[in-house]
Amino acid sequence: MIGVIARIRVIPGMERSFEEICQQLTAKVKQHEPGCLLYQVCRSNDDRGLYVTMERYVDAKALKLHQEASYIVETEPLHSKYFAEQPTIEYLDLLPVASLSR
Repeated sequence: MIGVIARIRVIPGMERSFEEICQQLTAKVKQHEPGCLLYQVCRSNDDRGLYVTMERYVDAKALKLHQEASYIVETEPLHSKYFAEQPTIEYLDLLPVASLSR
């Protein structure tokens, strides 16, 4: 399994619009990507302009499908107008340990 964590700083005053786009994307990921087990957008409690996405994919093929999906590619230019700085993205190999998933 592959994990992805992205840290995104949003321009002050653009948070609500950014969250609306994230809601739309999350719905499309859920509908069209069975290989994506988690796609969660979170906002920091300490820094309200900082967002973190947590993603989990069954394999590299599922991640590639996500990255190449039309709704992701088409939204990329929209996202960038909300970014205060370049997001940081970290790719993770998930360890085969017990999880709390139910």
